[in-house]
Amino acid sequence: MSLFKRKKRIDTVEYWKSKIDYLFSEKYEKAFQLLLNTKSDLFTNASKTDLKDHIIAAYIELVNITVAKNNVSRDKRYEIAFLKDDYIKSKNGHNIIRLVSDYNKEFGSSMSDGIRPMAKYFSHSIETNNSKELEKFIYELFYAVLNESFAEIRSIKLV
Repeated sequence: MSLFKRKKRIDTVEYWKSKIDYLFSEKYEKAFQLLLNTKSDLFTNASKTDLKDHIIAAYIELVNITVAKNNVSRDKRYEIAFLKDDYIKSKNGHNIIRLVSDYNKEFGSSMSDGIRPMAKYFSHSIETNNSKELEKFIYELFYAVLNESFAEIRSIKLV
């Protein structure tokens, strides 16, 4: 019997797909409704469609960051890059593809904290009465999602 537990090995592309599939699931829809109800004061003027598209696009970018930052092979990253648009389109996410690109540019625009410009872009894109409060909330939410993703990755081995 080994003293060391072997990490579960998961194909990187399948891991990425499972994260995207979640965004178009009933489980995500329930989480989205909970967010709307919990933070209704921040989203009073926001279009639910725009809000949902922005959250999904930002989440996809956070998943992409997680994969890229975890020493995944270049071949797997390229495979995801080539697959990404068609896979998202297959989920009726045509508008989301452009937004993912926008969030990617925002993340890359900072040498120290790419999440901050992502949160700023989100808050300026969503019509709200309190963009500063929304930006702060989204900044914290994005970091929570990223931290959770990194914790999950530490418990598995992407191959």
